[in-house]
Amino acid sequence: MNVRLADYSDLLRFLRTVQDELIRTGSLAESERVARALLFSGGSMTEFMGESRIALRAVRNSATQHLDDRWLERIDSVIGQIDSAFLASNG
Repeated sequence: MNVRLADYSDLLRFLRTVQDELIRTGSLAESERVARALLFSGGSMTEFMGESRIALRAVRNSATQHLDDRWLERIDSVIGQIDSAFLASNG
């Protein structure tokens, strides 16, 4: 199941949902990575998206034992959308 982000608030909501799931599954170090990205939500959109991408990639690489395939697919989808947004803004 892919997640479609329409705007900033969708990314913010997705990160909070991922953080909640990581806490629920006992993946506290990864939830802290997401929490750090959320700290950038009050800054520029570029910084927030960049920090979100960094956090989600770290979660994707280290939380595979805590998250099921549906979660990993969602995270991959959001990372891809962030990457596309960066490419579009630089193209």
